[in-house]
Amino acid sequence: PEVCCGPHFTCDGEPNLPPLLQEPEDRIASLDLELEALIDSGDLHHGQGTAMRQRLVKVLHMLDKGKLDKACDHLGKFIRSIDQNEGNRSLNPDKADALRVEAALLEDELSCG
Repeated sequence: PEVCCGPHFTCDGEPNLPPLLQEPEDRIASLDLELEALIDSGDLHHGQGTAMRQRLVKVLHMLDKGKLDKACDHLGKFIRSIDQNEGNRSLNPDKADALRVEAALLEDELSCG
């Protein structure tokens, strides 16, 4: 039988389903990989992407220190940077929406206000 490729199956037939819940660190890593891909593809300027990645590092650092309120503050700054980069046309709306969705899930998981 022919192997089916698609968003839910890899070409070797293995399931490729996202986990229902991720650890915050995993979601931050996922966001970081998305930003890296946007930079590498030229969809986001290197300097802007690096600044956004640094915001994620700060979120992770605050989580490691147990400072959830500070982590949430830095996550809010990250989300605002998505909005700013979309507003100045450095990031197209579809790419911005994908980042925003992932960041909103992280906000929910951290119970940020």
